[in-house]
Amino acid sequence: MKQELISVVIPCYNYARFLAEAVKSIQQQTYTYWECLIVNDGSTDNSLQVAQTLAANDPRIRIIDQKNTGLSAARNAGIRAASGDFIQLLDADDLLAANKFEIQLLAFRANGNYDVVYGDYVLLDDAQQRYYRKKTVSTSMIGDDAFLNFCQRWEKGFTIPIHAYLFRATCFKNWNLFTVDLPTHEDVDLQLRFALHHARYHHEAGIVAVYRQHGKSMVTDLTRMHRGYLQSLRSLQKHPNATGVRLAEIRKRYTQEFLEALLNKLRGKKMRFTEVIAGGGAWNVWAVLLLPLNLMRRLNEVFSNRKKAKALTSIHEEFPHFKIFA
Repeated sequence: MKQELISVVIPCYNYARFLAEAVKSIQQQTYTYWECLIVNDGSTDNSLQVAQTLAANDPRIRIIDQKNTGLSAARNAGIRAASGDFIQLLDADDLLAANKFEIQLLAFRANGNYDVVYGDYVLLDDAQQRYYRKKTVSTSMIGDDAFLNFCQRWEKGFTIPIHAYLFRATCFKNWNLFTVDLPTHEDVDLQLRFALHHARYHHEAGIVAVYRQHGKSMVTDLTRMHRGYLQSLRSLQKHPNATGVRLAEIRKRYTQEFLEALLNKLRGKKMRFTEVIAGGGAWNVWAVLLLPLNLMRRLNEVFSNRKKAKALTSIHEEFPHFKIFA
């Protein structure tokens, strides 16, 4: 049987302190036929030196050194330089479980129609050095209609980090790369565009990824995160495959997110209302008109969620055999 090459793309911007551990989680994979492309995105710390040391000790590691162009452009640079049959995306501060490649490749081999295979993930509290997971993680499955799930459920009890997936390289060749002008949510933007092309997703049970939470994580900047999602939803309305029900769902979610931005303003968040409506075109007019229809529902959600405790379970108690490194 032909041995498939997995290309791992690691964009790195000032994450020297995490980079070696991320690479170690690749080097400890039980499936060993891989290449790793570290994209040093204009780091001002010693990320490049760390990458050079790692590459000097492992010929499977290559370095792309470029000026700072942002996360999406760095990922795209790595994908363009990749030689693999499959693409594994991994941010420099995250980790992979040691058997990820093995179990996801087996799923691809079992069904040649899959475009993307994904698994479960856990969170790593960097301050406490403790693994845990939210109760919703095990139910964060895409389902039969990938587009509707990404459009309707994303960040509503359904969120999967990009490194929990393994992509066929043809996904990027056929359906394009990351959108470089989004400040955030470039990952769900990519998934929505893949799903608009009817990409076939498959969930293979098992924890395959570790998502590190720390003070400088992009996800901690909620205002910027929200603005990026609105921008993505605006641009998706122009996608040639966004027609009929699909277009209606995008507009519906845009209206909901627009309302969330308004509520953030009322709660004293940093986002300015003018930033939300600027450049949005005619649909923003409808978003404003439809705000009252969604207001009571969203307010109820906000106050309801405050009452729900976010139950966290120790990963070691729930999965005593879980190991990051082999």
